[in-house]
Amino acid sequence: MTATEQLFFLTAEGIHTPYGLLDINKALEMLDEGCFDEPIWHGLEIVCCISEAEEKGMTGELAPEKTIMYWRWLYTAMFFSEQLTRNGRTEVLNENGGTDKGTMYRGHNGGMTIYLKPLRLAMQNYMEWALIETYGAESGLLKSILMYKAFTGALGDGEKTGITMEGYRAMHMILDGLISEATDNSEPETRVFH
Repeated sequence: MTATEQLFFLTAEGIHTPYGLLDINKALEMLDEGCFDEPIWHGLEIVCCISEAEEKGMTGELAPEKTIMYWRWLYTAMFFSEQLTRNGRTEVLNENGGTDKGTMYRGHNGGMTIYLKPLRLAMQNYMEWALIETYGAESGLLKSILMYKAFTGALGDGEKTGITMEGYRAMHMILDGLISEATDNSEPETRVFH
């Protein structure tokens, strides 16, 4: 496939997309905001372009706040993709009258529909903030980046790619905890009067 046939491709000017030319920082922000979540391969193409730019030395020294967007998106997309392959696509009506596309997560405490952006927010709220509270803003952010690299196998010997056991444990802990909380604290949809 040539660059003219690709939807997303890297040039010296930046990443060419159907939305126009993006610099790396803007592409990372849009990735984090969910602009490339559906279809997921759009986000994966952006990730590939960013990786290629980094390999070619085109990104310069990315700020940790930008770097974490890349690793958070990659980790949650890997997990989401595995669940999508295992459990199929789910469409749920949203409050705007449209549908949101997700997949099912089935864990120890039941199941729930998951979506990419809420997965990223869950990781940010539960894992990253715990590291930031423990180690401070700067060190906690750097430790969070290392955590995501470890969860995706990026710190290994280079032979294994994919989510590590630690990566699965972290996501299962969060999602199973959310399911338990929803189950334990939920009320019936309609009140029952006796």
